[in-house]
Amino acid sequence: MFYVLVLALAALGTFGLVQHRRHVAWGQPLVIAATVALLIACLWRIFSPGTAANEEELARLYTENQVAYQTVASEKLGRHLAQHHAGAKALVILPLPFRHSPKDIGARTDGLKRGLGDSVTVVDWHRPKMPDAYDQLDAERPDTKRMAELPPVFSLYTAEYIDELTQRSAGRYDLLISLNGLPLFDVSQITFWRQPGRPRIAVLGHERKTIEKLLQSGLIDVAVVSAKGGVFTPSSIPGDLEEAFARRFELLTSNPK
Repeated sequence: MFYVLVLALAALGTFGLVQHRRHVAWGQPLVIAATVALLIACLWRIFSPGTAANEEELARLYTENQVAYQTVASEKLGRHLAQHHAGAKALVILPLPFRHSPKDIGARTDGLKRGLGDSVTVVDWHRPKMPDAYDQLDAERPDTKRMAELPPVFSLYTAEYIDELTQRSAGRYDLLISLNGLPLFDVSQITFWRQPGRPRIAVLGHERKTIEKLLQSGLIDVAVVSAKGGVFTPSSIPGDLEEAFARRFELLTSNPK
């Protein structure tokens, strides 16, 4: 509402200025009145404790919902895998810290565990080794200046890492689950998924276009991606898992039947 008021006053002032330049008598008073009203509105916005508290509450709610929706997405993926791959043994790639908050990582892992239940056994949880320098940073509130001096976190998650991990763990699992999406820059260089008899591959998150291509070519089997036209407002999250999932996500498979 505040921003609508600001736009209206700005438009009114501009209109008055145009009329003033045309030598209309009431043009200048209109400009002055609109300017004073705009100044008062801005001062009220700045110093109103209720407004600041409301914005803080909205920010808190948005953050909480972001975490809750990650639980929804991973639980939905887990339920799908439990239904279609019951009895499987899974290797799980965890989200990277400093790219995902500790709460986000916890939400994804907890949701997956709940979704898998006793139907799928996780034989190992793994993620790329972080440089020792990252141990000195606070994962909740990292020093951005210090992080800028370190290797980017996303550069640790590569095709080489996935190929090395899957080769080292060969024979121990028949389902690979990534809660960290796919590598950003060298996903096409992954050789593991072209091997005959490879384990099934499930992915949580990643750019939709890339995921669709990989599914169509049969290189991965199932993925959760952001829904087209998803709802990302800080409104309360539905209590029903399917309803909440449909608001923001979509589950895609290589066999959409």
